[in-house]
Amino acid sequence: MKLSHEQGRGTGETIQIDLVEHCGSSAKGDFINTVSTTDIGSGWWEGTAVFGKEAKVVHQALWELGKKYPFPWGEIHPDNGAEFINETIYGFTRDQNIKFSRSRPYGKNDNCFVEQKNSTHVRKMVGHQRYDTKKELDTLNELYAILSLYKNFFQPIIPLKNKERIGGHVKRTYGCPQTAYQNVLTSPRVSEKKKQQLTKRYHGLNPAELKRRVTEKQDQLWKLKRLKEQEQTAAILAEKEIAKQNNFIQFSVANLIAEPMGVR
Repeated sequence: MKLSHEQGRGTGETIQIDLVEHCGSSAKGDFINTVSTTDIGSGWWEGTAVFGKEAKVVHQALWELGKKYPFPWGEIHPDNGAEFINETIYGFTRDQNIKFSRSRPYGKNDNCFVEQKNSTHVRKMVGHQRYDTKKELDTLNELYAILSLYKNFFQPIIPLKNKERIGGHVKRTYGCPQTAYQNVLTSPRVSEKKKQQLTKRYHGLNPAELKRRVTEKQDQLWKLKRLKEQEQTAAILAEKEIAKQNNFIQFSVANLIAEPMGVR
């Protein structure tokens, strides 16, 4: 168990992980979740959408996300959810030689870095709607693939360097804004070969084009949501119409039984 200030601040030292539910207003049935991860030291973020929250599903997601990072993970730090605190995830960290720590129960401040990313990179991008179809899953993952490039290479992060309480006020000192990509380039924990690969990739990206593609994927999600709602509304109306017809038939039969036929 580690508090926020006890977690490593070097690049790749601590990866905070969390699960964001896309259940809408009801947690009934199967729905999609986002496995969200971020490195405290550099601010690098990666996320992926999965169905459910079983240990084997989360394990596969973490394994795939780890390959997307430009540096190895030193430690993972989740909250106390059963999707993370289990033998499968512990075995994954043991096999990959990754340290494992967790937050205090109900202590969101212990996982504050990924909680912030959940807001800016997940909720702000895809909202609080319910997602529970294969098409929505595929669109979410297509969106995250583009979003990670846009955020990591072109969106600067302003790091908090110091916080001091003076009387009744808190004085915060911030460092120079830098992107996660720039933070990785200055890290001694990242190999020169990997830095050259990142630089080559950076020069091949167009931030305006990435932003347009993010918007396109968001529009696709909204269209899928509206289409699903229309289909659900049509299905409900059809069920009501069938129920109405069944009630009418039952009422007519009951009347025939209650009223004997006249004798000739």
